[in-house]
Amino acid sequence: MASDAYNTGVSNVNSANSTGSSAINSFDPNAWQSNTQAGLNGITSSQAQGNQSLVNAFKNQISSQPSATDYYNQGMQNFNVQGLQNTSNNLNNAMLQAPNSNLNAAKGFNYDQNQVDQKTSQDLQRLAPSAAAAQNNASTAQTNAINFANNGIQQNQLNMTPYQQQATAQAQLYAQQYSGFTATAQAQLASLQQKMQSGVSLSTQEMQSYAALTSSEQTYQAQLATNATTIANTIQNQTAMNVAPQNKIVNATSQQILSPNTGSVTSY
Repeated sequence: MASDAYNTGVSNVNSANSTGSSAINSFDPNAWQSNTQAGLNGITSSQAQGNQSLVNAFKNQISSQPSATDYYNQGMQNFNVQGLQNTSNNLNNAMLQAPNSNLNAAKGFNYDQNQVDQKTSQDLQRLAPSAAAAQNNASTAQTNAINFANNGIQQNQLNMTPYQQQATAQAQLYAQQYSGFTATAQAQLASLQQKMQSGVSLSTQEMQSYAALTSSEQTYQAQLATNATTIANTIQNQTAMNVAPQNKIVNATSQQILSPNTGSVTSY
């Protein structure tokens, strides 16, 4: 009986030793490194494709939207700003020219200066209300045109919101892929932190998990910032020609379209 137990023990030991040796011998560090690198390359390639898809979506949306200048010109046309301003200018010019016009008309005749002044006064009284109303109409139309442009620009920004939200979600996903700090890991870390804040001592295994999760979170946060910057820079660099017209705003006070990037001014 003892001999059988001994033989069985020896057989089990030899079997375990053989299994261990086979496992060690079958491990190929070069293959492991190659497979690991291939996996990382796959993630990198997938993320690059995702970034490019997002960039293309931004470019398509931006190029489909009217620029600030387009909105302003359309508003000027819709509210007939130029026509109304011309009418106002003509009436104001008529008021300015009334004294000389009446004086020139009286020359060559036997006239009295008081009569000329009276005629001028009558003309000014007749023109003044019309001139004031015309200027008010032109100013109102100008304001409406600027509001039209500002509303259009605001709508452009709202149209970009889904893409901006997608960029934020994409940056978070890529950071999780890179760091391994998934939603489950976040919940585990939060649970351990809560225990510590409650005064509960962590076990050795929990302390090890806490250290590993904290390290993963730091990597996640760093990669999240990097991904967000990368996506933003990629979009800015690759869509510069399309973004530039939309990146202008209308200054409602000076009736100028300003470019925040270059500081250039287009007056109207």
